[in-house]
Amino acid sequence: MNLDLNLLRILPVLAQTSSVTRAAHLLGMSQSGLSSALSRLRGQLGDPLFVQTNSGMQPTDLAQRLISTASHMVAQIERDLEETATLAPEMLEQEFVISMGDAAEPTILPPLIQRMRREHAGANVRSVTLEPEELPARMGDGSVEVAVGFYPELEQDSFHRQTLYEQTFVCLVAADHQVRSDELTWDEFTSYGHVAVASHSRSMPLFEKALRTQGHNRRIVLRTQHLLSLPFIVEVTDFIATVPLSLALLLAKSNRVRIVKPPFNPPVFTVHQYWHSRFDGQPRSRWLRRNIAALSSERSKWLERIEYFAAASGEAGVTEDGRS
Repeated sequence: MNLDLNLLRILPVLAQTSSVTRAAHLLGMSQSGLSSALSRLRGQLGDPLFVQTNSGMQPTDLAQRLISTASHMVAQIERDLEETATLAPEMLEQEFVISMGDAAEPTILPPLIQRMRREHAGANVRSVTLEPEELPARMGDGSVEVAVGFYPELEQDSFHRQTLYEQTFVCLVAADHQVRSDELTWDEFTSYGHVAVASHSRSMPLFEKALRTQGHNRRIVLRTQHLLSLPFIVEVTDFIATVPLSLALLLAKSNRVRIVKPPFNPPVFTVHQYWHSRFDGQPRSRWLRRNIAALSSERSKWLERIEYFAAASGEAGVTEDGRS
């Protein structure tokens, strides 16, 4: 069979997008060019490869088998080419897109952009928050370069990860709250109302699961869409807010709220940075990942305190993968 291997690169992208138009855009081709390539490949293989359905273009059995092979071939070629490339300054002036949750952003983004711009003044960053079903595809096509946080949906073979630090949960109350101890009792935790943030957080379900394991639930009396509202709400009420420790340390700097421990050992989970294997050797991606990793290796004050509180919480809670 006289097969043009260059045509195989269209298969993984078509499978990912289920659309000729979107696949052509991601590949930098015209729609007619991609349609022509698909037609040639169909002729060479004697198979339709993709068929139109109500949910878009879907691969045939043969296409499914070829997609895995094609993905590995394209990734290897890209790595080989990128390893020989040099990191040109203009590469660092294209916007870096990073996925992180609303609790991670205020603790990670300020020191990260500060460090990046020390190395290259033209660096700029956009932070995004995506649904679990959307994030893997966006990282696979390169529109999101790195995800920083707790992302169970990225625990798959096509992604690499690097451990940054451990994280846990604490409670916030008003500075003059009637609870004066540094640790809540169960009676206090369950009798006072709680304020919660409706967010894309993957980590809060860990806390809720651990709480249910203890036979308790939070009595949520206020839900807000905005994380920045929390300290202002907690300051003027007797409500309790449960947040990741790194965020609590920042919010408590105002002296309007203070940190107290929940009445049980909260879950400890690991914060990673994730990237798609396609971009493992890309100089631009390596530069970004090195700067993110440095936030941990520099041992900044808030990271040291996270480790202290996480250790103090013990390991009786639920771990990052949900095992007790």
